[in-house]
Amino acid sequence: MARKSHFFIWVHACDYLTGSMLHGKRQQCRNLGIKREVIKLSNLEEKDNVAYLKVLLTSALPVLELRGGLPLGIYLGLSLWEAFLFSFLGNVMIIYPVLKLLERLEVFLAQNKVTAPLYRMMIKKVSKKKDLFIKYGKYGLFLFVAVPLPTTGAWTACIAARFFRIPTREAFGAIALGVLAAGLFVLFNSYLLVDVIN
Repeated sequence: MARKSHFFIWVHACDYLTGSMLHGKRQQCRNLGIKREVIKLSNLEEKDNVAYLKVLLTSALPVLELRGGLPLGIYLGLSLWEAFLFSFLGNVMIIYPVLKLLERLEVFLAQNKVTAPLYRMMIKKVSKKKDLFIKYGKYGLFLFVAVPLPTTGAWTACIAARFFRIPTREAFGAIALGVLAAGLFVLFNSYLLVDVIN
């Protein structure tokens, strides 16, 4: 009887140890699965952060601006509103620094051998719209930027504001609103394009 009881105790002990080991293995697998999911999520977040940064920086560049940044954001997998938000922020964040820079370096840009040709070309561009700016002032800046055409973005509007001596604060607000209007226009067209593709 003693041997049988010892035997049953041994069997139960083995079952308990085996069960504990299996439970431990299962827990390790679960932990490993969780770690993999966390790694996947962190990789997705990194990709999203890179996409946000690309859209932000692209939208801050001359010529491209929001009109280039918003489609890029959609191409990189951002939602329409995410692409719109970060392209808008990227385009708007350059307005005030460029206006202040032009205040201090206007003469240098106009006379320097490297920058003068480009600067004069931009002045010639905004001079063609002088009736718009003389008649409407800061509202002319809004109208100039609101229609998303080549070389009618925030950078050119900043040069126009300085050339026609529109105060910096007024110019900033008008150009920012123009960027917003242009962004909504591009957003609507992007939405239609995505809808057609889908």
